[in-house]
Amino acid sequence: MNDTVDDRAVVEVDLFSGRPNPRFVLDAEATRVLASLVQALPVGREHEIPDVGLGFRGFRVTLGPSVLLVRGPVVLDETSSATRHDKDRQVERWLSRWVRDHGDPRLARALPDPDPDINHRTS
Repeated sequence: MNDTVDDRAVVEVDLFSGRPNPRFVLDAEATRVLASLVQALPVGREHEIPDVGLGFRGFRVTLGPSVLLVRGPVVLDETSSATRHDKDRQVERWLSRWVRDHGDPRLARALPDPDPDINHRTS
């Protein structure tokens, strides 16, 4: 991924089969935060992209000249084939949280829980 980032990232939620996927555009500040999260991840050997079947299959993010596939613990730059490892799913969780806080509530319900530790604690 380049060190320069265009003003805004376009995010597609890979969710549907046979109809267009939802898309949204991040503002400049959110794009900078997302780019920082991605750049902080370690680059590693190729990693198999998890097969998740039907339903939510990840995010496809156009970030500057790069197209990133964010699926669970893997962030694949489809432009350069560089693979970043995100064992804590920070990028996926951040994008899910952004949708929950700024997007369509119906879409947010179809995405992974961005705060699983908080929402599943027992009293």
